[in-house]
Amino acid sequence: MPQLTEGRYETMQIDNDLNVRVWSSEKGHFVDLNEISGGTYNQVMLAIRLALSQALITSSLCGVECLILDEPFAFFDAQRTQKTLEILPQVSHEIEQMWIIAQRFDDSSPFALHLSCSRDSEVLISPAGEYEALEEG
Repeated sequence: MPQLTEGRYETMQIDNDLNVRVWSSEKGHFVDLNEISGGTYNQVMLAIRLALSQALITSSLCGVECLILDEPFAFFDAQRTQKTLEILPQVSHEIEQMWIIAQRFDDSSPFALHLSCSRDSEVLISPAGEYEALEEG
């Protein structure tokens, strides 16, 4: 979480009722989520998803895994999205691949492969070429 929040929040507490509080370096104590900004709230929620994913990977004993993130940056501004994209590859040595699904991405995003699709097409567009989409049925 410190990497995602630029060091402002270090750790979290989740109680038996699943209430989440985060440690504020600035305030020197745990704060409720309603005390942080909306952007930081979204970063904390992503940190929770990543922590839960890591716990599942660790408990599975299956070695390296992949992670699928569906719209993790839906409410991030461009700066938060860019910084998070830089941090994600360092989240875990056990996560070999990350698939990030999003409505939009800047074409300069640092992905190994960028697939693009449209409701008006049955073709996936990639810098490496075009691939026919699987038809339903």
